Amino acid sequence: MTSHPVPQEGSYVEQSIRPLMKLRNLLSLTVHATNVPQVTEAELVSMADAWPLLTTLRILETPAVGPGDAEPGPAALVALASRCPNLEVLQLRSCYIPKSVFSRLTEYPVFDHPLKTVFFSTFRTDDYQYAALLFDRLFPHLDFEPQTPTDGPANTLPGYSPHPSWVQLCAGVRALQMARRYHEERPGISPRQPDGNAPAGRSASGTVPDD
Repeated sequence: MTSHPVPQEGSYVEQSIRPLMKLRNLLSLTVHATNVPQVTEAELVSMADAWPLLTTLRILETPAVGPGDAEPGPAALVALASRCPNLEVLQLRSCYIPKSVFSRLTEYPVFDHPLKTVFFSTFRTDDYQYAALLFDRLFPHLDFEPQTPTDGPANTLPGYSPHPSWVQLCAGVRALQMARRYHEERPGISPRQPDGNAPAGRSASGTVPDD
């Protein structure tokens, strides 16, 4: 499945997406919606639980209001990384990495997830360096070239031009990838994170630290 029309009023997740959660073998979902409530972190976690075989998830929405407290963040990213091991493409309206994550960064799981294409129309965080470290822990194979979605005409894709904040995050993640590759070529030297700890080995499971 590549596209699913949604109603313009009410909770489109409840009305149009939740019924699809019965399809455990769903591989791909693209949703185009305008003037709707933004998908929440809890809803994305439910999607990750429902579709373990998912390879592509694009939720292209123009929210009726600005980002709220429930916008997607670390819990949604960890859920997608741990429960959708085949995910290759992820595109969402927005993402917020709060300051509370930074002091517990090393408590977050470390994955060798194959996700390569990710795009957020807007991205918010209090510290881009730590946010980049979180993304690199979860998705070490991200490829930010190109940095814009390519599944349709520009005028039909909300946020087709990358937001400056997203470009800044991409630069941070790319720098981490380059540093990791450099040190992998020199195994006697361990790269350090800002907290002074060497990065943990890649694993296949983990949970989100409690707030």
